[in-house]
Amino acid sequence: MNRQLINSSNGEFTISDHFVISNRTRLSELLNYFGEDKLKKSPYLNTETYFLPQIEIGGLYFRFGFYFDGNTLKKVSFEIEVEPIKREPWSNNRDFETAWIAQQMNDTSHFKWDMEIAGRHYHLAYDWGNIGVYYDFKNGTFESVLCYNL
Repeated sequence: MNRQLINSSNGEFTISDHFVISNRTRLSELLNYFGEDKLKKSPYLNTETYFLPQIEIGGLYFRFGFYFDGNTLKKVSFEIEVEPIKREPWSNNRDFETAWIAQQMNDTSHFKWDMEIAGRHYHLAYDWGNIGVYYDFKNGTFESVLCYNL
């Protein structure tokens, strides 16, 4: 859990020694790096949204969603597991993901989830954008998200 994958000063997310995701990442770069057979466009959303099934990075297993505004990457959603992912998308792994993001961003606030408070979420804001774990009370799901300012 200790490998630094997210740069808190600019929001870059390191996928490998040869590939970093940032607000400058273009769809063509994602397709070239991951392959068109793995990166799939969502048939359900009206936006340019692409999903990547499980990949291993630094001993953790990630699933990603990449959301574009035109050719600009505006949001990256992700799920993290310590072993190959077997759970359903959007299921509850909020405590692990919150702790992982806090470690990545050097946040020492020791955030604790209180599900009795409506609109509760773990959120960190920066000049480049924001990152956090968000809870949707309507459907009871959590999502870890990194958003870039456009």
